[in-house]
Order: sequence, then C-alpha cells, then structure tokens
Amino acid sequence: MSERGVFAVDRGIWDHPAFADEPLTEREAWLWLIGEASFRRRQKRVVGTTINLERGQLCASVRFMADAWGWSKSRVDRFLKRLKTETMIGTEDETTGGTKPLVITICYYDRYQRVSLPDEPQDGTLGGTEDGTVAGQHRDKLEDIENTESNICSVAKRREPVKALRFEEFWAECPRRDGPNPKQQALKAYEQVVKSGKVDEQTLIDAAKRWCAYHRNRSEIGSKYIAHVRTWISQRRYSDYLAPPSGGGNPMPIIVPSNISPLLRGIVASPDEDWDKWINGYLRQPAHTRAWLGPGAPPGEPGCEVPAEIQRKHGFTPVPWVRRSDGKQFGAA
Repeated sequence: MSERGVFAVDRGIWDHPAFADEPLTEREAWLWLIGEASFRRRQKRVVGTTINLERGQLCASVRFMADAWGWSKSRVDRFLKRLKTETMIGTEDETTGGTKPLVITICYYDRYQRVSLPDEPQDGTLGGTEDGTVAGQHRDKLEDIENTESNICSVAKRREPVKALRFEEFWAECPRRDGPNPKQQALKAYEQVVKSGKVDEQTLIDAAKRWCAYHRNRSEIGSKYIAHVRTWISQRRYSDYLAPPSGGGNPMPIIVPSNISPLLRGIVASPDEDWDKWINGYLRQPAHTRAWLGPGAPPGEPGCEVPAEIQRKHGFTPVPWVRRSDGKQFGAA
C-alpha cells in the first residue's frame, strides 16, 4: 500500500451494467481478490467440503478466477505466484493449478479495508445485532488493527525470501535485454550461488559490469543477444568475466571469441598486455567497425577504466565517473 491511503470500492463494480464485460487488468484482478476476501470469520462450502476462512481470506480455484477475470489458467497461476513473491498474498497449498480450491490470504488486509469499518458512535453505543453486524464489525476492527502486522500474513512472511544485501547493486550493472528478464528469478539464482560460497557478491557485481561493457562495445544493449540474468548466473557464465588475481597492475582479462580476427587475437589474447597495447589495438581497427575489447567502456567515454594519463597520451579526453558497485573513481586524475 502506498502512503496516499485507501478508498472504498463497491463490490458490485464487477456486475455494473455501465462497464464492458472484458478481461481484467492486473490491478483489477488484485482489487477482485481484496473484494472477495472474507470480512470476518466464516465457513464456505466448496465441492462438498466445508472450509473455515479467517478474516482476509478467500477460497477459489484457479479455473474459477480464470473465468471471472477472462484470463487463461496459466496466466492466473503466474500472477498468484508473483503476488506471493512480493508478499502481497499467502497460500496454504503450493499447487495452484486445476480446479482444486485454493485458500488465499490477503496480506495486511486491514490496511485496504480500513475505510469500510464503522466508527464508534458518539454516545458509545453500537447498533445492530451480534457477530457480523455493526457491533461485531467494530470488535473486529479493534482486534485486527492490533494484530494486523503479526497474524494475518504469517504464512507469507515465513516464506518471504531472504534478499541478498547487494542484489539491487548487481541488478543495476547487468545489461538490459529485449524481452522478459524476470527479476525475482534472477534474485533466487543470485542468492543460491552466493549462499553456496562459489562466488562472492563483489565478484558477481564486477563480472556483471564487464558483461555489460562487452555488449555495449558490440552495440547489443537492449537486444535479444543478451542472456537472461538467471541463466547467466545458473550456467556460471560470470566466470567468463572474472578479474585476474590481484597484483601486477595488469588489466582485467577478457574472453577472446574463437572467431576473432588474427590481428586482434595477437593484441588482446594475453592478460599480460598493458594499457598502451589495449588502446593501440583499438586504434588499429577501422573507425566504422572499431570495438573496444578491454575492461569497461572505450577510451574517452563514461565507464572507461583506462587511467586518465594513458587516455590523454593517445589523444582521448577522459570522462570522470564513479563505479556504482564499489564507489571507485575514474578519469579524474
């Protein structure tokens, strides 16, 4: 929920004759879930079974929601899984496909229903009868506001992934691709490889930066040639972009493609080449097809890691910039 507060939506909006009968948007599907959730504890008869629903819970099959929303079953299933990942809902059954009823808990339900609860009258009395009426609703209000954070979404909270501290930093360094690139799946792969001890977070961040530089030099940022981040991690492609052991002051090695021209192979194949040879190899290429194969961006551009004095010696004007992953400054000396 945003800081802008909430507002009441009539549950009859889905049947109102003024609106066209068309598939729901994702926002509308989320409102549908909130509207279908039980306002108070109740029992619901589903397929010959009585299900006890707590406040903020609903019970429906994926097929029923697909029919109500005008979606396919697979789309409903993906949507619910994404809501679970974002800790917006919790479910009691991991199997969400088919016609089997699914109990869904709306996280922080009271935040969305706050405006629909009655206030206590000035004279201190409450109208209505027992549970389910104004008096019962007011008691629910007092109880649920007290327990909102601790009870209603306990299942979802237990299943919430433990996010790695530097994933957002890593994600910002990865090249963008044409097409989907699921961030949550990338997060899971990132957490798995970091927790396994195979690679640390700083190494992944630096490798992602070189990966991005490689595609930027080939003018492929935003293209279909860039792998999904989750694939890049799970297949350990980051190992192609690792830095050499510390010491010696040599530039970072790169992976030389097997189809590279003999001219460039002789220039960049060895990790022992110095900065002057990196730039000389860059300048020997035809201007219209020139590609920088060294670390970072080409000389004279933001992201270049060639020392400023070396860039000036070859006629380039260094551009000052700060690497987001570690705060190191370049191009200012």
